Amino acid sequence: IWATISMAILPLLPVLMSIAIGKDFKLFEKITAVIAVLGSVLALSSGFTGFVFNITAENALAHGSLFAVYDLCMAAGLLCLLIETFKANRDAHYRTDRLIVFPFILFLSGCLILMFVPEICTSFGCLTAGTVLYYIYAMESSLSHDPLTGLLNAHAYETDIEIIRKEPYLNIIVLDIDDLAVCNQTYGHPYGDICIRSLADAVKTVFEPIGYCYRSSGDNFVIFCRTYDEKLIKKKSDQFLKTIIEKRNENHHIPMISTGFGVYMKNTESIEKTIDRANEQLRYYQNLRREGKPIVIWEETK
Repeated sequence: IWATISMAILPLLPVLMSIAIGKDFKLFEKITAVIAVLGSVLALSSGFTGFVFNITAENALAHGSLFAVYDLCMAAGLLCLLIETFKANRDAHYRTDRLIVFPFILFLSGCLILMFVPEICTSFGCLTAGTVLYYIYAMESSLSHDPLTGLLNAHAYETDIEIIRKEPYLNIIVLDIDDLAVCNQTYGHPYGDICIRSLADAVKTVFEPIGYCYRSSGDNFVIFCRTYDEKLIKKKSDQFLKTIIEKRNENHHIPMISTGFGVYMKNTESIEKTIDRANEQLRYYQNLRREGKPIVIWEETK
């Protein structure tokens, strides 16, 4: 009975995990999920039919006539999980997609061992180790994201800066919500959170396709743009400012946003110095706004 239950659960696990992390299943993912469920049904029926496996007189696991079909069904479930994992990471903008390959290597190894050399008795060990690695990966991903905004958080920022400094060229944008403390005092902290989320949504919509976006502290954001195209940066900056203006037109209580720009070149200066220059520019424009003076950001940056 326990062998039947465990064999039936195996194809279901990746499907259940896919449902947990996935937002919308496309047709292909639905097909792979259905195939995996079919494998579970085959395993359950095997207790009566022996289609997938049977237990010999020596209490050993023997393959049934449809065991290869069952193994392919389990592989389909793993494929569904792999697709949903990459989609979730793309949506969350997590930087280390390559790390997810290792759990799936163990998953695939377990399937192959179970199919071709079951007497080795290591297939379940591979599947268990792969599940543990996947859990560690998922936890690392969740700890790298800010729960309020969905952007990469300060922990990820401090960790990734060592990787990002190796880039040969980056356009760096820093953002700050003007007078958020006043907004919190006037309308309450829940409204301040709404303002932060509103800015984060604009950042994700505009800049995530071309860069890594971080909420580096309470009302501060940093964007590392992976492009040499200054015209694209200008276009994205204009799009972002237009989005903020539209949000303020809908709700005039939303504070203004101050921005600063810097161009990082690896062999010219440290990335910290480039970020400091961008922050200096941000404070300069912030002061101009508070003094009621006109601001023309792109031309002065050029």
